[in-house]
Amino acid sequence: ISPGKHKVMPSPLINMIAEKNEDEKKGMRSAHQRDAMIFCNLMARIEDEVC
Repeated sequence: ISPGKHKVMPSPLINMIAEKNEDEKKGMRSAHQRDAMIFCNLMARIEDEVC
């Protein structure tokens, strides 16, 4: 493709992938909460071992 005819455009799929339905939102929220709980437990455990 010659440089004058080549056009770079974002994929229309990007917006479709970025939009989450309610089930996906619930799953993401749940995963974030689970990760936060595990992280807090880990930090508490490290603090107990260090102090």
